[in-house]
Amino acid sequence: MKTMSGVIGANREETARLLIEIGARASETGNHVWALTKNKPLPGGD
Repeated sequence: MKTMSGVIGANREETARLLIEIGARASETGNHVWALTKNKPLPGGD
């Protein structure tokens, strides 16, 4: 998250908002890893 925020010049909240806007989600483990939901859907999201 720190790298992504730095590259785009946004704070963490804005970076998270933008990631969600493109269809990404944060890891359930809370380790600041993000993935597109189409590639890594949440369990039980069928």
